[in-house]
Amino acid sequence: MNDSGVDRDGLILPKRAQGYNNDNGRLVPAPSESMSVPWSAGSIYSTANDLLRWECGLFGGKVLSAASLNEMTTPGKMSQGFGVEVTTEDGIKVVDHNGAIEGFVAHLAYVPEPRIAVIVLSNVFGEAPPAMGNQ
Repeated sequence: MNDSGVDRDGLILPKRAQGYNNDNGRLVPAPSESMSVPWSAGSIYSTANDLLRWECGLFGGKVLSAASLNEMTTPGKMSQGFGVEVTTEDGIKVVDHNGAIEGFVAHLAYVPEPRIAVIVLSNVFGEAPPAMGNQ
């Protein structure tokens, strides 16, 4: 993974996307906020390619042991695994996680069988990425 990391104040990222918010149908630049506030709850940056590498590594046994991955993706209360939501759609297990911060939204979903990854990234704050990913 070459294009992922934890954002921090003052970090210069070439090709960094500008985030936008919807203001009554008009896109406006999202206000900047100190990355020390959200930290891991919103300051991680990445690309679709790196997120696909992550999903392949995680579900391909390169990040966790098989037992740890199974524990992580076993639903407990309210369909929650460890850091992910685990649901069954038409008899098919789906593991997903959403993330958002001012101007940006991400949706990652993985279907273990038949090994399908869905990654939807947006630089416009809103509900579109989870809605699109769930389709």
